[in-house]
Amino acid sequence: MKSVNRTVLAVSGMRDNNCRVRVSEALEAVSGVRDVCVNLFRAQATVDHESDCDPAALVESVARAGFAARVTSR
Repeated sequence: MKSVNRTVLAVSGMRDNNCRVRVSEALEAVSGVRDVCVNLFRAQATVDHESDCDPAALVESVARAGFAARVTSR
């Protein structure tokens, strides 16, 4: 079994719950993602993922959904 890592992303551009859902769905679609928690008010997403999941892929997926993201901690 692969180890699980946690990455926290700062996400900008979310205005309402629909935005939060779109960011969640975008992150959940990334291969290796196990769990996602998006906090609209903190403008951040916490992602538990397998160790071979590249955090850059998380940022890219959020960008494709129409939002800006950056890794704040790993």
